[in-house]
Amino acid sequence: MKARSLVVPFRLLQITRSYADLAVARSFRYLPYPKTLYYHQLPSRSDAYALSFLSGDEIARLNPSNHGKALIGWVKKDAAKAIENAQAAAWPVPNATDGGENLPPLLPLTFTEGPDFVELMHEVVGEHVTKDETSISFAAFQKEGYMNVNDSRVGPVWGRVNDPEDILGNVLIREGKILPGTYQKFPTHRLVSNNGLVQLTDYLHEALLERLRLLLKGH
Repeated sequence: MKARSLVVPFRLLQITRSYADLAVARSFRYLPYPKTLYYHQLPSRSDAYALSFLSGDEIARLNPSNHGKALIGWVKKDAAKAIENAQAAAWPVPNATDGGENLPPLLPLTFTEGPDFVELMHEVVGEHVTKDETSISFAAFQKEGYMNVNDSRVGPVWGRVNDPEDILGNVLIREGKILPGTYQKFPTHRLVSNNGLVQLTDYLHEALLERLRLLLKGH
């Protein structure tokens, strides 16, 4: 059956429904995020949506043992208290409602991260950061010492230190080059902060997608 889509005005939330595979009841694609991102309603949980960079069809093809690595985390459906707190702090709350579909906004208090995904993401960053042009440029600028690898959701930062929740990790620099194998993740980093969901550079994000798609082959 052909999927149909609904577009939320101003917030650009596209909802796609597929009944071809019962493993994923419904999938929601959130377009304001700069990369393709999905909310999935899975049979295993009725109180939350699973968040992933993989589509519903891809999630359905995964071996169940790899679900944890593919799921960024869970977004609670009951978001009233989180919305109230965000509004009180003057933080923006995404409008994710259209046509009777009420979707929870992606906020720190509505989100629970997936520890297996966190480990996978940091493995990818550690393996590929030496080939990432953004990180290479920062290393050439810094020249020596330890350099933070920042979460791109706050934009490029020259000459100042990001908040701990927005620092992915650090690497060791010698003569303006990143030394392979020196990446260390920061335990204070949060997948979702008031600045939104984690964002890698384009190169690192593609490397992450490649690793996620290897899961479809059982790797």
